[in-house]
Amino acid sequence: MMIRKKCVDAGMNDYTTKPIRIETVQALIEKWGAEINTKKSQTLNEPAVDRIVINRLKDLAPENDNEFLKNILDLYIKQLDRLKQDISAYHNAGDLENLYKSAHKLKGSSANIGAKLLESACRTVEEKGKNGDSNLIEKDVANLLESAAKTRAEILDILKEY
Repeated sequence: MMIRKKCVDAGMNDYTTKPIRIETVQALIEKWGAEINTKKSQTLNEPAVDRIVINRLKDLAPENDNEFLKNILDLYIKQLDRLKQDISAYHNAGDLENLYKSAHKLKGSSANIGAKLLESACRTVEEKGKNGDSNLIEKDVANLLESAAKTRAEILDILKEY
């Protein structure tokens, strides 16, 4: 029992002992898989764009100038569409260097407008691309593109308000 506590205290999620039993491993996979799916569904229900950041951007505009925010969001959508295409193309070509550079650009502009979900997805792809780590990058790029679609839809909804 002391080994289990040391492992959990060190940051492990769980622990099992030898001999490894299929039933035990299956139970652990089911346990942690359910937790991952719960976290994933919670993330999918979160808004892609932080309205506090949008309101701060709006406050930067001269009095009653709704065009200021509209222009910023329009420019963001154009850049998002272009970089999304670039990211897909670089991924399909296996070009990790340009993939991470495009993810880096999109991460920065996403942070500026409060697109936290997409910013996080870009950070993951950027780090893996920069390190030449193609392990599971297929899933990470798919997550980035899914986050980009959700972000784009929310930005378009925000633009309808102006």
